[in-house]
Amino acid sequence: WSSDVCSSDLSMRILIATAGSRGDVVPYTGLGARLREAGHEVSLATHTRFAGLVDVAGLEFRALPVDPWTELVSARGQRLVRARSAALEVAELIRLGRRLMPALGQGVLAAAQQGADVLLVSATLAPLGKVVAEALRLPSIGVFLQPMTPTREFQAPMPITRPLGPWGNYLVGSITQAAIDQLLYPAVRQLRRRLGLPALTVTAQRRRARQRGWPVLYGFSSAVVARPADWPPATHVCGYWWPHQDPHWQPAAELLDFLQAGPPPVFVGFGSWVVPHVERLSATVGAALQQARLRAVIQAG
Repeated sequence: WSSDVCSSDLSMRILIATAGSRGDVVPYTGLGARLREAGHEVSLATHTRFAGLVDVAGLEFRALPVDPWTELVSARGQRLVRARSAALEVAELIRLGRRLMPALGQGVLAAAQQGADVLLVSATLAPLGKVVAEALRLPSIGVFLQPMTPTREFQAPMPITRPLGPWGNYLVGSITQAAIDQLLYPAVRQLRRRLGLPALTVTAQRRRARQRGWPVLYGFSSAVVARPADWPPATHVCGYWWPHQDPHWQPAAELLDFLQAGPPPVFVGFGSWVVPHVERLSATVGAALQQARLRAVIQAG
């Protein structure tokens, strides 16, 4: 049915569901805007903090519970931010996720029940989205931003720097998926029970989706990460989904004056990362720029 979605004479109600920080949301505003331009009705389900971004893109906003920023700056979130090793970071992530994911599962269900012909889900929400799609008998597609599918050709997006070799790469990718399964298992079990679906672990659900050829579209460029030869046939690399740009946005006069007052500056940004030691990091950045004799625009986290 995926070829039908691309057909210019078939209008569909498409629901995109994503959770996380700003970087987990803005690519889907661009994807949604292009789908809307192709004649589809597009809704984006995410956190209320990003409702304005969705509205500017001309998409219908559907609210998901949980505010990721509030969670990260809380005492529980700070334990994740300050984790001193990858193992501790994963442990804190699992603890945080198990507390928040049941509410997100209910949110995806509520958003889909407002009306949809097809459900597109980010990697974070994919296991929960599959449950909702199964219960409501909706076709669904994974729309992922990072290469999460295990492969022998490169390492999974984990903080590991030493070479692992082909089978080491695949093993780490599989372990990463298993860790995600552990994070989501209670929420998936609870949602399946509520919807009257037979019990199924996240791992079993993932295996069934792979056997049935569940489509996954990756929103990055093959010029940056080439599609591995050992990925399933239904897994595709589509190119970047650039965020929708507000046509009415104007840069601040202070920024324009700074850009025109000297050589091009470098940009220093931290995405949505909550910095544990603000003063120390600021001093480090300032010292580096001074030593390199560079002007800079620094984006506050």
